[in-house]
Amino acid sequence: MNKTNTALLQAYNSGVRVSACGKKIITTKEEFEQRFFIQGYPAISVRVRDKTYKVYWHRLQAFQKYGEELFKKGIVVRHKNSIKTDCSVDNILIGTMAENNMDKPIEDRLKYSINATSYARKYKASEVRAFYNSVKSYKKTMQKSIW
Repeated sequence: MNKTNTALLQAYNSGVRVSACGKKIITTKEEFEQRFFIQGYPAISVRVRDKTYKVYWHRLQAFQKYGEELFKKGIVVRHKNSIKTDCSVDNILIGTMAENNMDKPIEDRLKYSINATSYARKYKASEVRAFYNSVKSYKKTMQKSIW
């Protein structure tokens, strides 16, 4: 089990819970509102031995709802409505990354696919590989101005 999941389990085993509405963390000692965010997701700090780890509220809510299913290979936490700060029990699901991507609004998926195809058209992979093989340097390959 990775250290992030270990930190999540430690938080859970010490009585830390996400409220059903997803807006509060409840511990045996206190309740507190969402305080800080990492990449838009609410999180708490959990100390494991001599190191501090971030535990995302949505992952804690998913563990409360699904248990160790969350830790299976290829499983991610999904926000049904794509709102990162909505950690309510009804909004949190688990599934594959493909299912997670399908939860995003169609406009966002289209924007991503357009950007990805324009990137692919801009660079000819065979030319980039050939140049890299001739110089054997990622730095020189990235700095090449004609790409």
